[in-house]
Amino acid sequence: MNQSKVTVHNFHVSRKTPRGKFSIVVKDLSIPDSDNQQKIPIVGKSGAGKSTLLNALAGMIIPEKGNIKWTLSDKSFEFSNASWNEQTLIYLRRHYFGFSFQNSTLSKHFTVMENLVYPQLLAGKHPKKAKQNAEQKLIDFFENENIEKLKYRFPYKELSGGERQRVAIIQAIINDPVILFADEPTGNLDKDTQEHVMQLIFKWLEEKKNRLFIWVTHHENDPKMAGVEQYIEVSKYGDNMGTCKWIERKGIS
Repeated sequence: MNQSKVTVHNFHVSRKTPRGKFSIVVKDLSIPDSDNQQKIPIVGKSGAGKSTLLNALAGMIIPEKGNIKWTLSDKSFEFSNASWNEQTLIYLRRHYFGFSFQNSTLSKHFTVMENLVYPQLLAGKHPKKAKQNAEQKLIDFFENENIEKLKYRFPYKELSGGERQRVAIIQAIINDPVILFADEPTGNLDKDTQEHVMQLIFKWLEEKKNRLFIWVTHHENDPKMAGVEQYIEVSKYGDNMGTCKWIERKGIS
């Protein structure tokens, strides 16, 4: 049973755009609406505020009004303007949240292995265990490739876009997060590589029932490919406001 839940109440956040201030306003939102749905796509037109909403859910943007409350197993964490706590966010990022973005967060100065070991050390894992875990994840995601060569390569000089994206996803899940946030994780990839990368994420997701995957996508078929009938739809009203709602469609086609 999925024990992760987030509620958004009277939420308001703004960002600057070339046309002025753009605001995301959400009165009430509760996800997931089902105890067994592990995949939550965020869909909508470009510029409607999908990434802003994702960043807010992940605690990377401070709400100007309202609050976001996460319930993770038996613990609760709230994001609001009044209760913002950097130490709590650091704790969540190291123990509960993982992030995968279209623009990779991998360090160009680290090898593949160093990029995967370093976040584990920050979370307190023993160096030997961290290396073993990183090597196993590389085997899982690069089944037919030479892992011994791959782990000493530098991501931006010696990896293709698809290889780099797979390593970035491994980095996002290396500390076994409960929630994986992804902002268009396959946006720069060709169709075949997109599907391959998403299937790797889904495989990881299904290994444990308490995991939750929330991702921004501009691919209209993502909900169908993920096999979900419930998702978040972000809509834009005029040039300066966006909002979202929970959508449920039976038999998506």
